[in-house]
Amino acid sequence: ITSVLLAPTWGENSILPLYGEAIIDILLQSGYRVITRPHPETTRRSPQLIRKISDRFSAHNYFELDVDPRGDLWMQQTNLMISDWSGVAMEYAYGFEKPVLFIDLPRKINNPRYAESKIEPIEVSVRNEIGKVVHPKNISELPSEITNILSKNSGLIKDIRSSRAKHVFNQGRSARIAAN
Repeated sequence: ITSVLLAPTWGENSILPLYGEAIIDILLQSGYRVITRPHPETTRRSPQLIRKISDRFSAHNYFELDVDPRGDLWMQQTNLMISDWSGVAMEYAYGFEKPVLFIDLPRKINNPRYAESKIEPIEVSVRNEIGKVVHPKNISELPSEITNILSKNSGLIKDIRSSRAKHVFNQGRSARIAAN
């Protein structure tokens, strides 16, 4: 069974409050195992949302709610991630060489003056290198997007490795370099 990790950022423009239940429902109805891992800030700030999702889906055999921020077991065990603007998407793609489907929600902007630097944020530039962006109006098509992105012909693993080589330095030797 294909396992999907739903791992959004936190805040009013994240997946969970806007489309979480719909996405989980679509995926479960399509036969996917869905592990929902809310951002710790969502768990802290919106316990009623977490409770609502848990109440609605916890009886489903293929649903898991993971509110333990310490582990990465689900990252290892899932086939792909669905996220928004969460930085964990890069960790998942680069660390596990697995693709990410990004729901194209409004950006989470912590520094409203970021544009003054004239540097595109890495969270923007890598999205199509490590996965695919899906518009919210197309969430009903997520099962076919998952099938496409996981197909052997997608070539995405090569793209993920190339992106990682471009953006992550001293791979496999960072401890030695830092010690020196």
